[in-house]
Amino acid sequence: MSEPILSQEEINALLASLAEDEAEEEVSTGSGHSAVSMLPTGIQRYDFLRPDKFSKDQLRTLQMMHDSFSRSLQTALAGLMRLPVQVEVLGVGEMMYQEFIDELSNPSVLNVVGLEPLGGSLILEINPNLAFIMLDRLLGGPGLPVNKARPLTDIEQTLMQRVTDRALRALEEAWRPVVEIRASLQRMEMNPQFVQIVPPTDMAVVISLRVRMKEDAGRLNLCIPYAVLEPVASKLKAQVWFASADKDDGGDSSSLIRQRLEGMRLTLTVELGAADVTMRDLLDLQVGDVIQLNTVQGAPLPIRIGSRKKFLGVPGRVGRRLAVQVLDAIREDD
Repeated sequence: MSEPILSQEEINALLASLAEDEAEEEVSTGSGHSAVSMLPTGIQRYDFLRPDKFSKDQLRTLQMMHDSFSRSLQTALAGLMRLPVQVEVLGVGEMMYQEFIDELSNPSVLNVVGLEPLGGSLILEINPNLAFIMLDRLLGGPGLPVNKARPLTDIEQTLMQRVTDRALRALEEAWRPVVEIRASLQRMEMNPQFVQIVPPTDMAVVISLRVRMKEDAGRLNLCIPYAVLEPVASKLKAQVWFASADKDDGGDSSSLIRQRLEGMRLTLTVELGAADVTMRDLLDLQVGDVIQLNTVQGAPLPIRIGSRKKFLGVPGRVGRRLAVQVLDAIREDD
């Protein structure tokens, strides 16, 4: 008969070890004390599968940076969509790259973005529900969601690049207090599994934002691998960000506001005139009837921007299109 693999003494040692493990689990779950407290002083447990790459201060700084990004993006999207837009940061955290990919819907709108001079790429992901709301608005609609997501057509991808471009400009502005970057769109994908910018187990920071347009809302996510942030990790400190942000606000805030406003589209109308009519006359109106307005032929007409009268002008024609020539500005006290 062959000798046993383990002696009785070794078996007893293994059983004692298992008993100690069970006791540690009871301490951590039953008494409310963490099992980490059972370790010798100065020693902490470390999960090699999920290493923490970022300190709490670095994550707080990234939160502040992308709070600024959300405000810039909100202004940019409001001008592009021509309606009120709200953008807010929902959270900043770290996870393995593959975990981020697995959480995305398929199809989705994934923009692979290059960052210079940092090197590497990040992902700007736009949830399909939000993407189709934006597309409907860009195509002249009210901004309605779709019942079922699908991959974007070539034309729709071209339109979404306008959204991506404004997001990247807002990202450059938000990062400026820490590092000057140039963000450029490398490609757009619909299937998350086709986007592998780093190995699956690499850690990344994920910034999740909510974009609300009227009653509808959708998610926008930024996935930034640790390898991209590593060159500037030492600058991801709250005091560095505040010092640089205050310096930038000293001379550039007015120009940045002007730059954002210049991209907004406004409706300009020329008021030909008005008339007071009775309800009976209104009900009796027929094709061919003439309504006398309260304006004189050849007199300057008010030009409105939105609901406000801002200029006086005369109507005319340029080529085959109607036009108006601005003659004078209307002061607020006029």
